[in-house]
Amino acid sequence: EEFVHSQLLPDDKLHFVGSLIQPTAKQCATCTPRSRVMMVGDGINDAPALAIADVGMAMGEGAVLAMEMSDVTLMDCNLSKLVYSMQIGTRVVNTIQENILLSLIAKLLVVGFTFANKMTLLLAIAADVGVILMVTLNGIKLLPRRKAFQGGTTKRIALYKAYSPVRKRDYTNDKYE
Repeated sequence: EEFVHSQLLPDDKLHFVGSLIQPTAKQCATCTPRSRVMMVGDGINDAPALAIADVGMAMGEGAVLAMEMSDVTLMDCNLSKLVYSMQIGTRVVNTIQENILLSLIAKLLVVGFTFANKMTLLLAIAADVGVILMVTLNGIKLLPRRKAFQGGTTKRIALYKAYSPVRKRDYTNDKYE
């Protein structure tokens, strides 16, 4: 409740968002990470606050100026898509970190075996291809999972496509059959 503020005038929005933004400090190992400020709006009066926020998000069929000033634009007013996007972003970052760690470990093992004279060129190529396959398979987990559709039925998309009518193009009359 303390993080959601509504019914503010444009100047109030701008000053409120500006007061939340912390000055940027030098990025170092001992510095504390600064928090990010996200502003969500849909109208022309939100544009200044969207521009000053770390992440500005325009919603739906709002003003064009708000969409231009924002970093992200949701094409409808469904906030659950924002939560979904943030969850997907977290999963993507985690998967990228896993893939980097996996490939670095494999490369270090190959280098270690090479210095121990236990690695041949063929084995190094096979290890590299194996790492590529493992990284690709690890990235596949980011693909959307199939969900039930049409009111909770469990029909697969392939069955839906198999029974859907196919429209053929009639080039003589330039119409669909």
